[in-house]
Formats: sequence, C-alpha cells, structure tokens
Amino acid sequence: MEIFDFNDKVNFIDENNVFVGFSTRIDCCENCFWWLCTDWTRAKKIDNCKKIIEGSISELNEKLKGFVFNTNFFRQYKGEDRFEEGGAVVFKLMKKNKRIFLILENHHNGYYSHGFEFMDNDELIQDGYI
Repeated sequence: MEIFDFNDKVNFIDENNVFVGFSTRIDCCENCFWWLCTDWTRAKKIDNCKKIIEGSISELNEKLKGFVFNTNFFRQYKGEDRFEEGGAVVFKLMKKNKRIFLILENHHNGYYSHGFEFMDNDELIQDGYI
C-alpha cells in the first residue's frame, strides 16, 4: 500500500492496483474533513476507533507496506448517523492475519462534500460524495 498526496487529492494504491482516491480540495465554510488509518475493532460505529496509525506520509507508507484492500468490504455512514451533514466511508486493508481500516470522513452543512472512488484496476467498485 502506498499513499500519494497531490493536486487536491489523496490516493491509496495497493500492490494489486486497487485504488481509493479522496478529494482534499478545501471550500470556504467547511466544518472539517480528514482521512485516517486505524485498527478499528468494530465496523458498526465510527466512535469505536481503537488506535489511530499516525505519522507522515512516508512513515505511513512504511507501516502500510504489504497491506491490500479487501474489495468485498465497504461501509458508508450518512450524515444523520453522526454528523450534521456529510458522513464517512470505510475500507478494510488486510495483510496475513492483520487488518486495519481506512476511514474517510467529512462534516459539513450540506453543501461542501468531498468525492471518493474505490476501484479495482479499471473496474469501479464504489464512488460517491461524503
């Protein structure tokens, strides 16, 4: 897994060429948005993040080496679940008997969303806005 951050977009690409892209373009009056990697223990509530995997992009690339996306796992949480508007999407990364989760999250007033794509090579798995 490698992370590339450029041109108002962050991209996560594994060794199988499975890709998640997330727009990081900032608009005025946004509340907040972010992405994180975590060893989240339950895929039911965003609040259950156990340990956030932190570091610079280069440090995260080292920590995520060998992890690949599980293309059968995708969760989306709408604004009414926790946020005024916006939401979150969750992707599972696997490596042998380990798993971690990539979470993309956005809080906004109903106007400022961020797009995402989840692709397996040229095949679109999921896309949308949070």
